[in-house]
Amino acid sequence: MVRDKERIVLYRGPDAWYARTDSERTMELFGTDTLPTAWLPEATPAEVRRDIERLNPGAIVIVIE
Repeated sequence: MVRDKERIVLYRGPDAWYARTDSERTMELFGTDTLPTAWLPEATPAEVRRDIERLNPGAIVIVIE
């Protein structure tokens, strides 16, 4: 079976932007599908999306505002 592209959903939390992924590797490494990013909640959605896309080429990145 061919795997689809990784999907990363970004959302703003009280202390950071968070990334939820469907990557099995993330679950294997961290025991969760959701990780905090390096961006504070004050960062703009466009800024966070741009950087996450740059760091994860080929992934589908979605922002929930």
